[in-house]
Amino acid sequence: MSVGSCNGRLNKRGRRGRQVSGPNLGCFPQIHWCSGPIQLWQFLLELLTDKSCQAFISWTGDGWEFKLSDPDEVARRWGKRKNKPKMNYEKLSRGLRYYYDKNIIHKTSGKRYVYRFVCDLKSLLGYAPEELHAMLDVKPDADE
Repeated sequence: MSVGSCNGRLNKRGRRGRQVSGPNLGCFPQIHWCSGPIQLWQFLLELLTDKSCQAFISWTGDGWEFKLSDPDEVARRWGKRKNKPKMNYEKLSRGLRYYYDKNIIHKTSGKRYVYRFVCDLKSLLGYAPEELHAMLDVKPDADE
């Protein structure tokens, strides 16, 4: 399954989306997003692959599951990125719910602020979750 709008579909003019550089993930290959504004799931993936962001968003160590340890900080950064200073977690979570039906992200039931990418991230990133976790020094959550 393709993720996001960068799936090779033709745009209104019958052309494929232009590739632009995405986040520089250090030891990871450069992700190439389609042109246009960054989507929330892409932004979250950027944060999750940046070791300096692990204090407020991190992988749980269970596949593509991740936790917003500080949802207000994630929302603040998303608002800053989108030039929306009034962004908060309530608004950000509305954006996350949009992805449920699109099978990009699902909420992990019974766990607060825990979500899971259900799309094919391995094809996008080129790594299995275990490989990515090893590169980021992810330790499985102790409270599981």
